[in-house]
Amino acid sequence: MKSKQVRKKRTARLIRLILTSFFVILFIIVTGIILFLSFSPSSWDGKRRFTIIVQDDSPTSEDRQNPIGLFSIEPAQNRAVYFILPGNTLLNVPYGYGSYPARSIYALGLLDKNHEAGEMVAKAVQSTLGVFIDGYIINKGKAPLTPHTEEEIVSFKKKTFSLLTAIIHFPSFLRNNSSVLDTNLSLLEQNMLFWRVRSLRADQIKFVNLEDSFIITEDKFPDGQAVKTIDRDLFELLVSGLFQDSVIRSENLSVEVVNAAGVEKLASSMSLIFEHLGANVISMTTSKNDQTKACLMICDRKELYGFKTVQLFTRLFKCDIQQKTDQDLQGDVRIILGKDFIK
Repeated sequence: MKSKQVRKKRTARLIRLILTSFFVILFIIVTGIILFLSFSPSSWDGKRRFTIIVQDDSPTSEDRQNPIGLFSIEPAQNRAVYFILPGNTLLNVPYGYGSYPARSIYALGLLDKNHEAGEMVAKAVQSTLGVFIDGYIINKGKAPLTPHTEEEIVSFKKKTFSLLTAIIHFPSFLRNNSSVLDTNLSLLEQNMLFWRVRSLRADQIKFVNLEDSFIITEDKFPDGQAVKTIDRDLFELLVSGLFQDSVIRSENLSVEVVNAAGVEKLASSMSLIFEHLGANVISMTTSKNDQTKACLMICDRKELYGFKTVQLFTRLFKCDIQQKTDQDLQGDVRIILGKDFIK
């Protein structure tokens, strides 16, 4: 009788020891992951608006159309917007390339030795739509990442953003497998994006398929290839307020934009990006004197240094910041864009 009791006590102690060891190891692993991610470089804090483009570039992509998904999430309001740009949409490719169909830009970028291919796709979308793009994900795997309908979005979200999926794909997430994904998002940004999207309900994601919208017109190249072009004025009507950051909008700083880069239309194109983010742009001018420095931000008063808008623009656009030294500053902030800004 005593021997049975002894065995039961030993078994109970062994179970407690195993469970304790398991939770200690789990705690160490989780703590290590948190520390690892905390030191991962990131330009996104998980709180401000975050906008990325996603494109499937697998040889098995349907008809090789490779549309671009434009996804923007506003964590403060727990809402997001998702656009689909058809693969044959003409986009303005920077660095002197001109207009190319969306499906062809990544391949073009792979031939460019001075710029990342994914960055070229992101910059082309940004230049064409006037929407700031934080990052890109180019999917080279077989499973598509760009749903095309609201039903596909619901199915995709359930399948891709479940806890089971996170556990299964966590090892490859840590390896940041470049053979499947080409992305400039840090591990921390990928992790925050996963949990932010997971917290959204399907009805909190506004879906717009530009293929079926009134802002796209069809055209043809001289060789007969069918292409689509976006009417910028109609696009502005469609997206009014959809890409605003709530903090930038609430601070409502008045912004002057000055082109000192010696290229045309830089002030107007960047003003549109600032306005889409929620800034109040009051003037666009061209400087008589060019500036080499990429970006200089002049503030009307020193207390503006603490504003989120100033801090965010300084970080995103790599601006040096200084207090005003002249008296002709009309707004709260003047942003001067120089030659290095367009490199």
